[in-house]
Amino acid sequence: MKTEKITGYINYRKEEHIFILENYVLNLIPSTSERLVEYRVTLVFDPITKRKSNGFLEDLILEGIQMDSKRINICIQDNPSYKNGVFSYKVKWFYIYNQNVDDVKIKGINFVSPEINYIYSTKRYIKDDFDLKDGSFNNYSLEIQGLDRQLLGNFKYNNKRIKIYGSMSWKRKYNDFSIFEMWSKLVLEFNKETDDLNCLYNIVILQKCVIDFLTYRNNNSFDTIETYSVNENNKQYITGKFYIDFEKDIESDPEKIKHLIVADNIKKFGNIYELINSNIIYLSHICDSSDKRKVYGPQRMLSILIAFERFFNSKFDDKEIRDDKYLIMLEKVIEHLKNEKDIILDGLEASGRYNKFVKKISKVEVDYASRLRYVINKYPICISYINSIYNLKSNSKLINTITERIGKLRNDMAHGNTNINFTSENTKDLKFMEVLFYIIILSELEVEDKEIINKINWLFNISAFMQ
Repeated sequence: MKTEKITGYINYRKEEHIFILENYVLNLIPSTSERLVEYRVTLVFDPITKRKSNGFLEDLILEGIQMDSKRINICIQDNPSYKNGVFSYKVKWFYIYNQNVDDVKIKGINFVSPEINYIYSTKRYIKDDFDLKDGSFNNYSLEIQGLDRQLLGNFKYNNKRIKIYGSMSWKRKYNDFSIFEMWSKLVLEFNKETDDLNCLYNIVILQKCVIDFLTYRNNNSFDTIETYSVNENNKQYITGKFYIDFEKDIESDPEKIKHLIVADNIKKFGNIYELINSNIIYLSHICDSSDKRKVYGPQRMLSILIAFERFFNSKFDDKEIRDDKYLIMLEKVIEHLKNEKDIILDGLEASGRYNKFVKKISKVEVDYASRLRYVINKYPICISYINSIYNLKSNSKLINTITERIGKLRNDMAHGNTNINFTSENTKDLKFMEVLFYIIILSELEVEDKEIINKINWLFNISAFMQ
């Protein structure tokens, strides 16, 4: 998110300092020459002894006031660099208040971005019509309908219950090029008001991750992140804005931006937030940009394969895959081992090892290829993408070939086998796995098969058809 240079005064170490905030770098100027000498020693060496969380310095939130008298909170890591009398800090986020009041209770967050304009379209709010006279255009009318915001879903975050709404805003323009401007908003509204900015920051990051999932790229940002409260008449008013540096070259090509999954027809839209927040939907394989979707480096390849495995393990039990004969045989083997424990040990002081061995073989093991075959059979629309991606008519022999090859690739990469003979078929396999990942999740969100194909085709620019 782009910002202008901001100056003002900020409280740091129980003193007021002049600050300059630019490009998400906070520059602090010591208030006196004595403080400059003191800081040159303490600020440089303090990080060695400061409390750390998970090996990192904890964040520090500073309170200040801008030159235009607006309050500002700035989150930094208390580990400065020093040059020419100025101490510089990397800014994680900052928040500017609309009003200088001490007790701000935030009810929700509005998000605006080019991607959101497609995720939740404003078309539903527009009604237009035209007349023809003598076969020629005569009159055109356009109406912005006063529809309420639309509830898209809800989810739980820590102890908060959050509702997701699609909404829109518009403003009239007075120029020769356009009459008005209209844009979509995604709104997260909390069941209880809060003033915890750090918690709100984490919710913003969660919303960013959801949009990354819907676009299959992580070079997303927001034009606006504004918070609001409600008054005694239940009317909303804006309380402030978040600014966060996502450190990505933001996608600017409109043709690439619009290739995403829209919110329509996703019955359990809120579950996306919960699955991502619980790390069940794995996002490390998401592309840096649309242009890099065809680039499969080793790390991304392995992440794609792990993403499927992580979601599979959270949803399915390996016992569902193994047939009854295997499970009965396994049960009999375990029972025999337990009955013959004394004979097997025969005086050996190895009961601990014996117990670990029995526990290990008691676990039902299913290989990666078998899990893939199970999913393909469970979700028949997978066949549509086998036919499309491999340009071959799907059959049991082809499915076995594909799944065994993918299973081998996964095992080779997971165990560090550097002698992988990577072919064009492996590239198709990875594309199929990317699609399969979305098939499973969209199915769990109760999206109908025909709509899943529409959404995936549009997201990946694929032409697959219902079989």
